[in-house]
Amino acid sequence: MSVVQTLGLALHVLNASTEDEFDGVFANLNKLQAGGLFINPDAFFTARSEQLAALALPHRTPAIFENREFVAAGDEG
Repeated sequence: MSVVQTLGLALHVLNASTEDEFDGVFANLNKLQAGGLFINPDAFFTARSEQLAALALPHRTPAIFENREFVAAGDEG
């Protein structure tokens, strides 16, 4: 049994390989009523940290990032 199952959580993998797919991913997060978001530590996402933080903030989606760039990009202030 996985940790996710033990905790009674559901894990959804939402893929984006282009910037055009980001809006759809965040729309799916809302539909799934996701409690949080983990963004893969990949050069593609790191280079777009400000854009992803800007999307996560209005959706009020808690997010976990490996790189500090994401945290700094999401800092309102």
